[in-house]
Amino acid sequence: MRLASRLALPLSALLLALHALAYFYWTEDDAGISLRYADHLAQGRGLVYNPGERVEAISNLGYVLALAAIRLLLSDRESLLLAGKMIGLLAGIGGLYEARRLARTGGLGPAAELSVLVLIAASTPYAAWSVGGLEVSLVAWTSAALIAATAELLTGDAPGPRRRAQTAAAALVLLRVDGFVLVLAVLAALALALPREARLRRLAALALAPLLVLLSLVAIRLWYYGVPWPNPVYAKVELGTSLPQALDTLRVYVLRFLGLHMGVLPIAIAAGIACFAAEAAPRAVRRLLLLFVLALVGYNLMVGADWMPLYRFLVPAVIPIAVLFVAGVTAIAKRLPRLPSPALTAMLVTGLCAWQALSGHASFRTRRATPFWYFSPSFSSAPLLDFWTPAVNWIEDHLDPGARLLTSEAGFIPYLSGLATTDSFGLADPHLARLPKGSVERSMLGIHARFVEGEPGDPAQRHLAGLDAQAVVLQWRMVQQWNGGRVPPTLFAGRYRLATETPVGGLWAIYVPAH
Repeated sequence: MRLASRLALPLSALLLALHALAYFYWTEDDAGISLRYADHLAQGRGLVYNPGERVEAISNLGYVLALAAIRLLLSDRESLLLAGKMIGLLAGIGGLYEARRLARTGGLGPAAELSVLVLIAASTPYAAWSVGGLEVSLVAWTSAALIAATAELLTGDAPGPRRRAQTAAAALVLLRVDGFVLVLAVLAALALALPREARLRRLAALALAPLLVLLSLVAIRLWYYGVPWPNPVYAKVELGTSLPQALDTLRVYVLRFLGLHMGVLPIAIAAGIACFAAEAAPRAVRRLLLLFVLALVGYNLMVGADWMPLYRFLVPAVIPIAVLFVAGVTAIAKRLPRLPSPALTAMLVTGLCAWQALSGHASFRTRRATPFWYFSPSFSSAPLLDFWTPAVNWIEDHLDPGARLLTSEAGFIPYLSGLATTDSFGLADPHLARLPKGSVERSMLGIHARFVEGEPGDPAQRHLAGLDAQAVVLQWRMVQQWNGGRVPPTLFAGRYRLATETPVGGLWAIYVPAH
């Protein structure tokens, strides 16, 4: 058992790295927005999407600041994506370290501890988002650090765990604009566990640092951007969705997330047993884990879940769910006299790990993922950008450096081309983001402005049609969806004409001004 305890972290870190290689070539377009902000900041142009236009189109300031520091050391902007993926993988390993600390605080033995770490490393969402190019694994790491330190605080008030909890909470708020929601969940669990006479003092000690960070960020935004929250907050969610519709969206989101891991029924039963079995973990620790997971689920209900694959908003729940699951299996095994609990735990976890890794990759094969046996460790960013490269090459060949783009792809095409850009989802366009509620369709993507052949019909279409853009870059399949399965020769009643009759690079429809 002592050997298992020593090898648990390095073995699980190796497993995570190998698993993440299967998704190394996958990158969501939103990562390009963060890279664009980091690049502009490093070059002295400010924390802006377009130079001279103060708009905050990001919700992950801490991650962007880290990328900007790294960009100062790089000779080209393409390498920054590779650096971001490496940061994410290191953060994923950091999450494993905090998971081990949490498992030990929860009273799990060496075999159960190893099972927790292997289960996390085999999680498809956790591994994929570790190299997804966004801040997801950093949020999971800091969340786990906050939970682990708070779990230690529940058994005492030592300065070490208290400082770690304060640092993790502050970092979480800096990483994500909504990070304070997760901090509040941890504070609620701490309040329920603490005696009344010490509650206020210890809660204030933990809440002070993240609250100061939150208020500072609001003040900085008001000074620099003129608004208290990032522009995507105004562009994306429209309140007023019916509760049954919101609950149905959340149900599908959560069940698919669980299905990628270990099946809905086994994890639900095991987590439920872990809640009520006194042998599984200290009551206060179980309550802390459950409240954190419920807070994530409740937040997804409030904002309408997320459009990206592999359920990135629920990735921080992977670590507490794994701890609850193994604790539940351990509690069951203790009641089976003929089968030692470590053996049962190892058998179940091994089978579930294989299931979730294989089923997760199979469900993801249609996207830009590459099996790790095809991976070439050339440390080149070129294959990572293949999806957007044809459009960027066309732009460089046909447009002047001072041209302006209009596109539904707010990330890598603007980032790689370096041109001023208006994105049709309103993430970096305050005019679009602040259109009256009900006048346009909103979702977690942002404003839904369809590029159609006929006259502009809603305020978003009229705004986009009136822009002075030298090129409109759209995915060919999206134009087909908006126009009844065909790609029209013109857009917005002849305002733009199709530049090429066939898709550029097999993917892109590019329009230019008709006159």
